[in-house]
Amino acid sequence: MATRFFAIEISNYKLRDLIRDTRREFEEVGGGDDALMGALGGLEEAAFRLRNAFPLEDQRVGLTREVLQQEPGHAIHAVEWALHAFREALEPHRPRSVGLAACGRRAEEMQEETGQIRALNDPSRVYWFETRNKGIFLSAAPLETGPILRELLHPRTKTAIFASATLTSAPGPEGFAFFQEQMGLLPADVTVCRLPTVFDYEKCSLLYLPRHLPDPGEPGFPAAAVAEIVALLTVSSGRALCLFTSFRMLELVREGLEGRIPYRVLTQGDAAKGALLDTFKKETSSVLLGVSSFWEGVDAPGETLAMVVVDRLPFASPGDPMVSARQRWMESNGRNPFRELSLPQAILSLKQGLGRLLRTTGDRGVMVVLDPRLTSKWYGKQFLAGLPAAPITHDMEAVRRFFA
Repeated sequence: MATRFFAIEISNYKLRDLIRDTRREFEEVGGGDDALMGALGGLEEAAFRLRNAFPLEDQRVGLTREVLQQEPGHAIHAVEWALHAFREALEPHRPRSVGLAACGRRAEEMQEETGQIRALNDPSRVYWFETRNKGIFLSAAPLETGPILRELLHPRTKTAIFASATLTSAPGPEGFAFFQEQMGLLPADVTVCRLPTVFDYEKCSLLYLPRHLPDPGEPGFPAAAVAEIVALLTVSSGRALCLFTSFRMLELVREGLEGRIPYRVLTQGDAAKGALLDTFKKETSSVLLGVSSFWEGVDAPGETLAMVVVDRLPFASPGDPMVSARQRWMESNGRNPFRELSLPQAILSLKQGLGRLLRTTGDRGVMVVLDPRLTSKWYGKQFLAGLPAAPITHDMEAVRRFFA
């Protein structure tokens, strides 16, 4: 969240919003200005060119000087010039209303940010573009948020309390270290306290870790995962939230469940998140499939959610430009990016996802992680140490007995 807050972002949507708001404000004050209308038309053309300069399919890729020497760079430069022309045409009208003055300020900020992104000259930031449907988003985000927060936020607060069920990535005081570094909190200035959970995981839950599935990177994993999920949903009578680390795996499971279970399957993307959750809560035996945002913020207490299934350990994709840039930065500073970044991030994400299960003290259910690396790899012990103290089983029969 802090990374996103301190990031610079330009998009064709932000440009279109500026165009729409300026036209509305200008209509309210009245009058005509051919120069301003022409500048707005030029800005529209620049926004259209910007989107078409990048791939049509959805992707998230780092911005490099090689990319910016081609059409994407020319399109970004065209946006800068269009914003400059728009500001000049708008200048005589800014005193006419608060709204037009605000549009002018937005154009100034956007022109400056577009130039910063095109320059690629801040080594403390990572630059990338992301295409989503009809949108193109150009971003520059800080590699570290801790120093920024230490400079801008902490001196302005006398006392701050950070509270969450997912602050720690390991037992003991050292489990807070990752969070403290991300927040720019110095150990000498922090008092930590780990409070006992209100949930009785020993009596109310079970953690099922199948050992017979192939590793997620192997070709046979999707089919094996589908078969395992079908068996689990049969035992649980639906009532499950299945969380995935990619849309590809979600789609493979959705297709694999068709005609094999008698329960309604709700899939992220079929409707808005709120609508899907409402249906999931109302239809007790339904099954909900989701990625990303469904790993947090899902609150479905009671009988409607009796099982949470996670397909694989949620390590961030090394192909993500932010992840790869941070890993390179840590390596250049003699640090271990897997132990100090990838692993604690994945532990916190897994805790977040499995935390969807018990929402009230009356809830009970089964947590499932299909990834066999949790028991076969050395880092599996660190994941387990960070999870709630639920009884662990590797036997499907124990799951049947739990639901019986």
